[in-house]
Amino acid sequence: AHSAGSEYLKGVLEDGEAVVRFGEVTKRKAGIATGAFTCQKRLLVLTSKPRLLYFCVDSKVFKGELDEVVTCYKKTETKFVVKTTKKERIFETGEDTGDQSADAWCTQIRFDFAGTEHYGSRY
Repeated sequence: AHSAGSEYLKGVLEDGEAVVRFGEVTKRKAGIATGAFTCQKRLLVLTSKPRLLYFCVDSKVFKGELDEVVTCYKKTETKFVVKTTKKERIFETGEDTGDQSADAWCTQIRFDFAGTEHYGSRY
């Protein structure tokens, strides 16, 4: 089990920003040329700003942020999709129940991003 501790978040969180939810996920991405999926283990962190940050599980390196979230929906019990104004990402949780399930992640993401500028818009 990982804690969303300073080793990941140092220099990434802004003043007053707190961790709302975090968990280990597999990020799936389709290759544009081949259509083949690549899978990468990531620590996904939802913050109070709200922001969705992701880090490499092994190196603890900050890999990116999903901002301008438009929607989030459950694909299966263990997979959920986060769509932004620029891209769509599929995450697999590995758990189909509890606080790391796709349902739990989607509920929290929808709740936190509901009042933001892009949420619910058509992209």
